[in-house]
Amino acid sequence: MENSTLRRDLSLIEVVAIGLGTMIGGTIFSSLGIIVFLIGKLSLLSLLINSFIAFMISYNYAKLSARFPSCGAGYSFVAKAFPKSSLLKIFTGYSTLFAYASACSFYAIVFSYYLHSLLGINATSFSIMLVSLLIIAGVVFVNIMGVKKTGVVESIFSFFKVIVLVLIIVSGLMLTGVNLPSLPRYISPMEAFKSVLYGSAITFLGFEGFEAIVNASEESKDERYVTRAIYLSFITVAFLYFSIAMLLLSTLNSSLGDVAYGNIETLLSDVASLSLGLSGKLLVSVCALSATASALNGSLYAVSRLIYAMSRDNILPKSLCKLNEHDVPYLSIIITGALSCLLLFLNRAVECLGEVTSLSFLLVFSLVSFANLKVRHETKSSLIPCLLGVVSPLVLVFYASLTTPHVISPLILWLIMTTFIGILMLIINGRLKLMKIRRLKLIRRMY
Repeated sequence: MENSTLRRDLSLIEVVAIGLGTMIGGTIFSSLGIIVFLIGKLSLLSLLINSFIAFMISYNYAKLSARFPSCGAGYSFVAKAFPKSSLLKIFTGYSTLFAYASACSFYAIVFSYYLHSLLGINATSFSIMLVSLLIIAGVVFVNIMGVKKTGVVESIFSFFKVIVLVLIIVSGLMLTGVNLPSLPRYISPMEAFKSVLYGSAITFLGFEGFEAIVNASEESKDERYVTRAIYLSFITVAFLYFSIAMLLLSTLNSSLGDVAYGNIETLLSDVASLSLGLSGKLLVSVCALSATASALNGSLYAVSRLIYAMSRDNILPKSLCKLNEHDVPYLSIIITGALSCLLLFLNRAVECLGEVTSLSFLLVFSLVSFANLKVRHETKSSLIPCLLGVVSPLVLVFYASLTTPHVISPLILWLIMTTFIGILMLIINGRLKLMKIRRLKLIRRMY
């Protein structure tokens, strides 16, 4: 069955849930604890910088989405601002596509590890891969059954983890009180500055959910829901990150600090067990499982709509924009699932892939902000947020490249590979389209 439009079934709550699903993932359960442990009180400044950068990016996405609503999100915005630049469209579209597909496979693997840990089962390569494949297949099935079911599932996962995190924050702060440590006297301003930037680069992953929200532009009941969801998701995530960072700092600076120093990667889980007992640790484990499942669901939803938009624009084969009886691009969803399954092997082999995809997202954010800068008179945007949206992600990319130089070569290779694949697919799609036209002409001549 082939339809021309997506079905507008998503409520504001469900659009917000898609954003929260992709934002609240592994960062809040592991990376944040590591940064708090390593740089202490400066982690709050890192989160403040991240919130500022995220707000500038969200401003540009909100303005573009209000003026040019499209499920293609960043790709469609760049295509609108630079209609004659096929290379920019290809770079934005395919960089986002592969970054999200890689994120899907990464979340599937993390989900598998969490599930093994929760059930007390020894993890083997086969069992990890099997569970990862099954969870991807399950999410593909949910997405094919309709956008409303996707939204409901995402709402259940996302709001469950928000409720659990708020419970942990409240119970933890009631136990420790707000008891922030002071800065070490020996730290120099330059060391502090480097520490803050390092913390920002590591934890910014938790703010990357704008694309997924905008991907819902053509399926939300009201186009204004997307703009509202962007800001609501941003406020919620910023509040949770600051609150959890304050909880972790207060715990480490209290008499309970020695108990919580066991493993910095599970610091939040340890703090929850201190305030809620064994049930707290169990809640965090289930919450982490829910977080990775919702991140996988939200990411798969986002990339399938991106593929749909790119096929609609003839960047990808036209057949990928076919809709089923539930008015969802089922072929795009299946392709996304298959690509995520294929990338499972790459995610297990390349440790820095997560860093590379994060940096590629930052480059896309900068490019989208640049697109808004170009059309700011149409979107009625202010100059300063546009400029800051362009520059600030590049600062994080530059600093991350300096502090972790091992990601530079993979990042360059990643960008070249995605662009090359995009150009190759464009050529193949053009050839197929030309062959179809010739075949139709031949049939007309015969009759």
